[in-house]
Amino acid sequence: MMLTEFADIIDAELMVCRYSNQGERWTAHFNQFEIKEDGFLLSAYGDGSTPIEALNDYVRKIKGKTIVKDSYSKERRREYGVPMTLTVA
Repeated sequence: MMLTEFADIIDAELMVCRYSNQGERWTAHFNQFEIKEDGFLLSAYGDGSTPIEALNDYVRKIKGKTIVKDSYSKERRREYGVPMTLTVA
């Protein structure tokens, strides 16, 4: 499954950002999502020197894990399992 398809299914906003003055550094992540791991919530960002590298790094970090949207809201909190077949393209 492609990352953009998965984002549509879980209604996630995929953020890809370029940082000026940081040697063409790019990051990628789902806005308002964290990874649930060993009872903790962790922020995860893909990092790279191009947008595609950042997206691939993010997919590598979330693949097969549980991600949580709006983790601090009892009413809006949602958890999703990320497929092991997730790819950028």
